[in-house]
Amino acid sequence: MGGVPAIPTTPLDAVAASRDLTVAEMFASMQGEGPSAGRPTVFLRLGGCNLTCAWCDSAYTWDGKRFDLRAELRRMTAAEVIAEVERLAGEHIRRLTITGGEPLLQGGRLVPVLRWARAQRFTIEVETNGTLTPPPDADSWIDEYRVSPKLAHAGIPDGRRLRLAALRRFVEMPAARAIFKVVVRYADDLAEVARLCAAAGIAPGRVWVMAEGIDAAGQIIGMRAMADAALAAGYNLSPRLHVLIWEDRRGV
Repeated sequence: MGGVPAIPTTPLDAVAASRDLTVAEMFASMQGEGPSAGRPTVFLRLGGCNLTCAWCDSAYTWDGKRFDLRAELRRMTAAEVIAEVERLAGEHIRRLTITGGEPLLQGGRLVPVLRWARAQRFTIEVETNGTLTPPPDADSWIDEYRVSPKLAHAGIPDGRRLRLAALRRFVEMPAARAIFKVVVRYADDLAEVARLCAAAGIAPGRVWVMAEGIDAAGQIIGMRAMADAALAAGYNLSPRLHVLIWEDRRGV
């Protein structure tokens, strides 16, 4: 787009340098994880993140060392985003999933999109890492939060990846509005999930655990390894349908 500033290569600059939204990709697909799994949705994936998970499957939204963020990310006005959501949704899809990266970094800028989506009777779902509290002007338009606190295997110090005050803000919401989905690499990680739930006051029934990995075989192995322990702890077991169906393809 002519006249648009170049996108910086550092993630926080990328979301702070403009009032436009910083977008990585938009596409229509099925939600792959958590209580909305299998539901058709339009995905709005935003750029920039305040975490650097070692296994991140969307590092192209924030990692300027491995990816050319000037090519991966683009500036879009709210009007441009709305037009693309409308095109992708067609007549049948009425769910909008806003993800990242960390979408709450751009929370206030989303308000025009959120207001339009609510007027068009979309259910608005936001995926967040749980380190930030929702901006009040955006929060009132969001129907559902999918909060994904990170475990130690993400390779990030505890003080950066876990913000108990922010997590408790989501815990205070009704269970129908905010759930917690946690990526598990090994079955033994469920003990860490239990400690996290105790520290933040998260009821087991609000937790969806899911296996880390980018191929279908790894997903099956991971779910089988944790199923019995998840059942005993009272957690929900989530597939990652997009991985089972499309493995590590982007834009699906």
